[in-house]
Amino acid sequence: MEPNIWDFELKHFGIRQSSTAMKVGTDSISLGAWTAHAVQAPNRILDLGTGTGILALMMAQSYPLAEIDAIELEDGAYQDAYYNISNSIFGKRISLHHADAINFPYRYKYDLIISNPPYYTADIYSSNRERHIARFDRQEEGLGIRTLIQIAQRLLDDSGVLSFIAPYNRLNEIRQLAAEALFVINHLCILESYPGEPVRIMLILSKQQKVYIPTQEQILSIRAESGG
Repeated sequence: MEPNIWDFELKHFGIRQSSTAMKVGTDSISLGAWTAHAVQAPNRILDLGTGTGILALMMAQSYPLAEIDAIELEDGAYQDAYYNISNSIFGKRISLHHADAINFPYRYKYDLIISNPPYYTADIYSSNRERHIARFDRQEEGLGIRTLIQIAQRLLDDSGVLSFIAPYNRLNEIRQLAAEALFVINHLCILESYPGEPVRIMLILSKQQKVYIPTQEQILSIRAESGG
């Protein structure tokens, strides 16, 4: 049997990404690590738009008792995710579904929903044409930030949380969408490429509680190009 060949390896698993245009970058790595630090012991996790499976695998590594559903629509990404998950030590706890996240027949409520959703704005254009088209097409199919919040509104347990990453220039829009869905922002992390130059935000949202709890905010500096 030939050994597995990974494009890169993390502590307890490897990632192959030869079939997808959406390569892993600092966005997913940052979101997975930050979420694992901020969210305490969820039992059931949903990864929406899993891509190569990296967030599902990071959650399985961070939460040894959690059961995880991972949803991916795009064919090439699903192939990579299937390979990565089935060849990991966490495969038995991750259920991978080749499906549309919007219309999938979910059976559970979740303690944690995590996503690195596709996004497109006029001022963001990737030098990799396939990568750009993949990100734009996936948003047009509907797994954007508004839809992500709507899915979370339906599928989160009463005490569950939604964790995701987005461009910094969409923060005000997200605040409005969260308020409309009766969510509050519990945690907000601003990612800067250089001091004073915010590029991304990571957020953890929960359903509104009777007691007001102020948002915990922090700023982190990143240097590498952000990706999927």
